[in-house]
Amino acid sequence: MSEYITKTELAERWSIKLIKKYFPTCSLERPNPQYKRGSPMQLYDIKRVRYIESTATFKADYQKVCVRKVAARERAQRKREELVMYANGVQIKIPDMEKDKLLEKACYHYNTRHYLYGSSEDEKATPSSSEAFLKRITINYLRHKCTTYDMELQRFYKKVGVREAHDVLQERINEAIKQKYEWLR
Repeated sequence: MSEYITKTELAERWSIKLIKKYFPTCSLERPNPQYKRGSPMQLYDIKRVRYIESTATFKADYQKVCVRKVAARERAQRKREELVMYANGVQIKIPDMEKDKLLEKACYHYNTRHYLYGSSEDEKATPSSSEAFLKRITINYLRHKCTTYDMELQRFYKKVGVREAHDVLQERINEAIKQKYEWLR
């Protein structure tokens, strides 16, 4: 009896385009082992796959796919680097505020958000809350309400490198906040 591989396994070896061109109809179908009502599992005869892979036309087409994959990876890397460079260049301005006023605004911001989105059991922020808690909510308040952080994250949305750019921007803003307000270090 022949051995079979799934369409997913075949797509990891080839590409969907190559499958459609060289092996458009699977060798056999079996019920989906994961989902009763899911699409049947498509299986491909491994001997036939190896035969197709040995042909000159397939090799030529496969080489083109490889070149496209490398070019796509390079484009993605370039876009990632550009977005991180952009995040490194964002101008950061932290406003001047008296400590008491800043704590009051941070507590109000925290309490408003947690009233709307949090649970009723969340700690209510007051200027007499723990120092670590006040530092955390004050840094969050400054980052989200007093900088362009959220607007910049919208610019990053669905772009290659969003995670890296987010991390860079957040770190830069947090560092600027701690430089401006030493008591938040």
